[in-house]
Amino acid sequence: MGKPLSLDLRRRIVAFPAAGHSCRTSAAKCDISPGFVIALMKRYCTTVSLEPARQGRPPGGQLTPPKGHLVRTVEARPDITMPERAELLDAEHGVRADPSCLSRRLIKLWFSYRKIVACGGVRTRPGAA
Repeated sequence: MGKPLSLDLRRRIVAFPAAGHSCRTSAAKCDISPGFVIALMKRYCTTVSLEPARQGRPPGGQLTPPKGHLVRTVEARPDITMPERAELLDAEHGVRADPSCLSRRLIKLWFSYRKIVACGGVRTRPGAA
């Protein structure tokens, strides 16, 4: 990932259009992308902050229900799909989760997806019968 520009440079970039020049002229003077200057000006006008936005994945993403409940439901009904499991979680606990998030959580809990020709697939754990 790239590093954000310094606050000093950001202040100079914002000051140039504030003095009456265009964003593209400011970009050419500072040798940066015009899109960055336009985005910075939008951010500055809405938040009055020149701090760079956080890079990377947003924090959190952990499921609220305890992992014990998720393990019990998978072991009780291993043959339902992830979208069905997400709907079940929403109906029982009021927790909305993306099916891919549920799948990643189950993989972290050492569940694997075993294909069965007759019925689709089943989630299993190593050592489980």
